[in-house]
Amino acid sequence: MVRTRAALCLVMLMMLSTFTLLSPPWIEDEPRMVLQDPPSTMEARNASKSIAFNTTWTKANSPYYLNHPVTVQKDIRLTIEAGVKVYSNTTNGSIIVNGELWALGNSSDPVWFGPNPANSYTSSSGYWRGIYSNSPYGGLEPLMVRNATISGPNNYWQTPGSSWNGYSEMFNTRGFFRTNSHSILDNLTVQDANEFRLDADNRYSTQSITNLTVSNISYFTFREGEFTNLCGGTMRGQVTVKDSSMYIDHAGYMSSTSGSTYCNDYESIATGWTFERSYVRAYTSSYWNTPSTARPLWWNGTFIDSSLELQTGSSFQYPLQINGSTFTATAPYTSTVPTYARTKPNGVFVNALTSSYGKWLVTNNSFAPTNGWTNLKYTYPSGHMAAQKNWWGSNQSGSIDANISDYMDNNGGGWVNYTPFWVDANMTKLSSAGSRTNLTFPDLVNGDYIAGENLTVNYSMVLVGAGEWFLN
Repeated sequence: MVRTRAALCLVMLMMLSTFTLLSPPWIEDEPRMVLQDPPSTMEARNASKSIAFNTTWTKANSPYYLNHPVTVQKDIRLTIEAGVKVYSNTTNGSIIVNGELWALGNSSDPVWFGPNPANSYTSSSGYWRGIYSNSPYGGLEPLMVRNATISGPNNYWQTPGSSWNGYSEMFNTRGFFRTNSHSILDNLTVQDANEFRLDADNRYSTQSITNLTVSNISYFTFREGEFTNLCGGTMRGQVTVKDSSMYIDHAGYMSSTSGSTYCNDYESIATGWTFERSYVRAYTSSYWNTPSTARPLWWNGTFIDSSLELQTGSSFQYPLQINGSTFTATAPYTSTVPTYARTKPNGVFVNALTSSYGKWLVTNNSFAPTNGWTNLKYTYPSGHMAAQKNWWGSNQSGSIDANISDYMDNNGGGWVNYTPFWVDANMTKLSSAGSRTNLTFPDLVNGDYIAGENLTVNYSMVLVGAGEWFLN
């Protein structure tokens, strides 16, 4: 009897369990919500935090969204196909590359990196952390970018006078240009951000950089002294900077050097860049090989509606030149400079201010001082500045004088020696017909004062008057 009851209870329990698994008949035909796994395309579009296997982001699954920092692990390659758009949804969205990043756009189907255009732009949204590389490094072709744009929030500025992407750097190449590596930047635009650093972690890495455009960057920093191996290519004539403020560290660093080991040929890696509506500071205080008169440190560029400030260290004692540049203006500087530019051109093409220490030679450059622009401002208070053999936009000394601000204008600086000067734009004939012989000496001290090639006065308690010269 006990066994029979136990069996009966077991059967009833099984029947009861079965009944509880069945849907009640009164809701049998009503629709039910079913949770399903997201499709593969949706998973692919939201980038994972860590990419630990070689991965390709395809155009078919574009756009891809960054909802957090995305790290490409050491020795791993992330390949991005032509036409892919990568959008950051968050302010900490970024791509951190320990391995390799290949963005392979083409002219008709470029790759785009930037904040999600659907987001609003405020002080706490609408920007992203950008692209950079951190150690540990792995991969000898760490950065291959062709036909791509890396952008901050388009046409949004945090405060008047400064562009903004929420963080200091939107793109930094330093960790990519690593030991024994070769990288390619071809037809890349970096735009609408606070800072872009073109830098190298190892100066013996090589790079091929062609058609790089930097637009609307508050601080574009280029550390030329970190690029010493030119065997993989140079950047000469390949960079255009627009509406930006730029700092060139150690301009002309390799220009006093020649050798087959690193393919150097007495020229800077970065001559011939073009600057439009920008303010550029060129600083030099070191070199690879000791400069000489025959082999000076030198650098040049093409400046359109742009200002150049020359800087060096107070103890620098070697020949240093801005040589072979052109300076032109298309309109008054106040009308060509964007309102958001952090450091604006000041309407003077070349500024040799206190930090120049009077050490730069300005030579063989072409100036066209139109639309209210002037050629040169020199305010270092001691000695004179050498600026011979330039085409100043005129062959009349009075006009040349009018476009140079120095001691003669009581600006607190020394005096600019601009003779001899070229008398034609083709630079075929020199003249020494400078007019700077009417000098005053506010400090009655002993010394020498050189007035171009027309006059040298060795003086002790010299008094100079307009018209005739009087020596006491």
